[in-house]
Amino acid sequence: MGKEAGTPNVDVPSVESGSSSIKSVFSGSYLPLIMFASIAWFAYDVSSYGVWNYTPSIFVSTGISVVSSIVSTLLEDLPVIAGFIVCLILIDRIGRRVLQAAGFGLAGISLLTFGLYSMHHTLPFILIFIAFAMMHLFHNIGPTNLTYVYPVEIFPTRVRGTAMGIATSASRIGAILGVFAFPLLIGTFSLSAGLLFFAIFEFLGFIVTVILAPETKATALK
Repeated sequence: MGKEAGTPNVDVPSVESGSSSIKSVFSGSYLPLIMFASIAWFAYDVSSYGVWNYTPSIFVSTGISVVSSIVSTLLEDLPVIAGFIVCLILIDRIGRRVLQAAGFGLAGISLLTFGLYSMHHTLPFILIFIAFAMMHLFHNIGPTNLTYVYPVEIFPTRVRGTAMGIATSASRIGAILGVFAFPLLIGTFSLSAGLLFFAIFEFLGFIVTVILAPETKATALK
């Protein structure tokens, strides 16, 4: 007889019985989990989409050329890559909760610092570049990657798809808010108002992570 292809002795994880519905996700022990996943992802997308969509035009507004603005925007990917590498190295060493909280918190402190400074001083190009670069670095150490990971790991198979859909929908609302609010704030007030606005949502993500996020390091999926 020929050898059997594949791996015959694979343990199939048990799947929790029952139906999946939006109501079930917002009840019982799942309620704080869906609140955490949705609010954290929402908060992240507000600042992330707001900054990325307007980075080139903000750079141009400082007086640099369009070509320099494009190149500088591309260079903003360097801290993105650096943050991702840090997350990759540390995610199974120190855990998801610490990385996400640190990412939100440090990004919030960075935006708050530059926002307060710009209330009294005009931010030159280099400081705006550094402000955005630090935000991208801290985001990719934590929430950029983990807001996707968390809904998958904290919900069992039975409700995972529904929970992921709810959290994703919340994140899209955050993205829309960031994209529309940022230009209105800097047009009506100043860049400082936009940076402080984003800092608020960074700290919101930090708070909800500290209070509600479970640690899923080395935990098997259900």
